[in-house]
Amino acid sequence: KAYYEPPYKLAVLGELLDTVNWLHDRGYAVGDLQPRNAIFTLEPRPQVFLLDCDSCVPLGGEGALPQVDPELYKLPEGQRDVRFDQRSDYYKFALSVVRCIQESAQTWRPDREILSRVMRTELVDTIIECARALPPPEARSRLRGAASVWPRLVSGERMYVSTDATLRQAWPSGVSAVDGDPAPAPPAP
Repeated sequence: KAYYEPPYKLAVLGELLDTVNWLHDRGYAVGDLQPRNAIFTLEPRPQVFLLDCDSCVPLGGEGALPQVDPELYKLPEGQRDVRFDQRSDYYKFALSVVRCIQESAQTWRPDREILSRVMRTELVDTIIECARALPPPEARSRLRGAASVWPRLVSGERMYVSTDATLRQAWPSGVSAVDGDPAPAPPAP
């Protein structure tokens, strides 16, 4: 595809988050978590594969190499000496969501209005909270819910979003969340 609509982006990000959670469950943090370190496919279903895992570290331990963050995914000021852990992964994941949905690879500022076009307020609040600073421990359960829902927003050629207005709303092809609310589509069955 030449352009991936927000439901496709969320589906892939949900799979990425599922992979990150899988590593967390086994005692590891990704560390250098960013879209450039992942490849994805949408066929036959959304799947993500992590690459460049030399910054992966045991939770509470030290990695084989010094901890390195690329400039666009550095931890917040005052927290850059923190060891990579679940919270640093969620911070970087939230930045990835913001940048993908807002279609700006370098933004540091979440836009509540744009994010609300494709997800519920509770999740928007969590993403914004995580993208501003290292997230609180309760963010994990909220983000796990997103990881289980987002991949199901794409079904064949059909795309959906879940917003405050509806649990499952069809998303029109070729429409960006940045361009404004899509033309009203009937709720999905």
